[in-house]
Amino acid sequence: MKCEQKDYGVFVTEIQAKSDAEKSNLKAGDCIIQIDGINTNKVEQMGAILKENIKENGFVMLVIERAEASHIGKGALETVNLNNSNEIITEDIQAEDTIASPLAKKSRGKAATYVELEVVESLDEVNLKAKEAGLKYKQVLNLIYYFNCKTSGCGYKWKATITNEILYQIHHTDDGHSHEEVERKDGITKEVKKIIVERLVGNESSNPEAILQACRNKGIRELPTSQQIKNHVSYKKKHLLPHGGNLNFEDIQNLVKDILDDEPDIMDLKYIINEDEPSKTDFAIIFTCKSLLEKQRQQKHAMVDGTFKLIYKGFVVLVFGYSDKNRHVHVTGVAIVSSETTNVFRWLFEFFKSNKYSEGEWMPLEIMADNSRAISAAVAIVFPDATRRNCYSHVIMACKKKWRTLKFTKSESDDIKARIRQLALHSFEEDFDLAATALIDEWRSSQDERYIVFADYFYDQYVRLDKKWFAANGGGCRTDNAIEGVNKWIKAIFISRCVPFMQAVRMIKLYLQKARDTNFGNEEITVTNAEWVAAFEFKRGTLILRDHVRNCYYVRRSQSSLGNTEFLDFLNSRDLIEWTAEDVQNFQENVAVVAPSILFDNEFTCNCSVGARRKLCKHILVIEVITKKRTFPPMAPLRQSLTECGRNKTGRPKKHGPALSRN
Repeated sequence: MKCEQKDYGVFVTEIQAKSDAEKSNLKAGDCIIQIDGINTNKVEQMGAILKENIKENGFVMLVIERAEASHIGKGALETVNLNNSNEIITEDIQAEDTIASPLAKKSRGKAATYVELEVVESLDEVNLKAKEAGLKYKQVLNLIYYFNCKTSGCGYKWKATITNEILYQIHHTDDGHSHEEVERKDGITKEVKKIIVERLVGNESSNPEAILQACRNKGIRELPTSQQIKNHVSYKKKHLLPHGGNLNFEDIQNLVKDILDDEPDIMDLKYIINEDEPSKTDFAIIFTCKSLLEKQRQQKHAMVDGTFKLIYKGFVVLVFGYSDKNRHVHVTGVAIVSSETTNVFRWLFEFFKSNKYSEGEWMPLEIMADNSRAISAAVAIVFPDATRRNCYSHVIMACKKKWRTLKFTKSESDDIKARIRQLALHSFEEDFDLAATALIDEWRSSQDERYIVFADYFYDQYVRLDKKWFAANGGGCRTDNAIEGVNKWIKAIFISRCVPFMQAVRMIKLYLQKARDTNFGNEEITVTNAEWVAAFEFKRGTLILRDHVRNCYYVRRSQSSLGNTEFLDFLNSRDLIEWTAEDVQNFQENVAVVAPSILFDNEFTCNCSVGARRKLCKHILVIEVITKKRTFPPMAPLRQSLTECGRNKTGRPKKHGPALSRN
């Protein structure tokens, strides 16, 4: 007999005439369930059991399942005695008793052949060169980075491997790009795509019903679904309708006018037309109003962020504003720009610095944004004395991508993240440099090559170049998450999908009206009862030393292991000896640094885990009491409100039970 493996069991496919299987009443289509009481559903397993049991006993007992008549499903179970003669005990099994093996797997095709191309120093350089070659990143396997051509169906590929010298060796397939147009067998046909383009260019209706009817009128039988038409129409609009109509720079320039009232409008237009390469033309269209402009110029800092997802053709929408001491974000301007280049950021900064609607020059002390090189270059040009703050959240996000690339486990990633978070809590730049150097050296001394690669990346990006992401004394907010959230609000509330240019202009004006009229209430920071009680208890057991040279206060932490004398001696040694990384670590574990804010008058910052988020902490509250900004309220009522009987509840506290009453 012959058998075949199927998903749900082993089936008899053929019975040879006059064989023992035929004499035992086996039939084609029988499903073999058991052999001598052993369940089996694999051909290979069944063959081994047959050989072994026949050799030992001379016969086997099969339990089969057989469908009766035309009924499809489980039939009655029938026991069959397959008594075989001794001639098949030998190694040569007769042809009628052979078992059919499973079908061979389909071949995956010929493997790609790679040849050496060049060697580069960093993964960023690999990505840049791949982009220039028309490739996109695909995946990383065993520290080998693979890139495929952006054109579907092209077989050109790259792979980059890490050498022993921590360089990147690029290999590529030697057959080059093959961009011959190949029509897809799925999706929308060429005829339907042509109809969609014709209707879009002719400004005709492009809804699915109209396009399907146009296809029927032309005799097209294979019709796409409504969702396929919607997707293709949306895709084509981005390429065929760059501005939602005929619009040029002269039209936009005519929209710029003197603002006589306080209504948001286009207030400035800057552009540089590249006649040789028009696609590289830079422009910036700036929206604001007089009151928003004045509010921004009263601040000592600014925040900026951009999004690509609001306007057809991928033009960038920049949002400009500031954060108050209660961490409310105030949007003061929006700009539509060609792309995130140094030119457009310079134009935006120059407008807020000096314009015909305001007197004098505005010179902020800090500019907060993501780690964009274009923003850093523009800040250095327009505000050379301002501190360029880098976003801490963007540092963590970039590191997470690197961890995934290097295949770090979750526990390894969490450990590195905790070390970076500790590094971010330093108050002084010299302390940050010492701690960062020690951490980088520790990672580089690892036997694991992944840590060495990450150490080089982290040092180049966030220690040598962009290191203003730590909790520096007196600095402002440490992330631009709030201003990024504003872009989300614009998309969710005012612009639900990519829109043409003039429609985006109208929506942006509506948003700025909302920003102008929003009232955030009292800007003073309020203190809760729990914060007052915690600060009062902390003040009774801590020790505070003022540093007049660095203009800050050193506050002994609650978990400090230093006594009074040790605490004072340790701090006095800061200017007497050259501190090491170990001294800096000891300082971080035992001392909280409270310093006056450089952005808000009569406010303080702290480098503890709460204060580093620019929130009010017990260390700041104690210093505000010492400097006479605040005074402790009566503690007894506050404690009563926090007891187990009346925690945070108004009215008379709950009575104690009889177990606590005196006789």
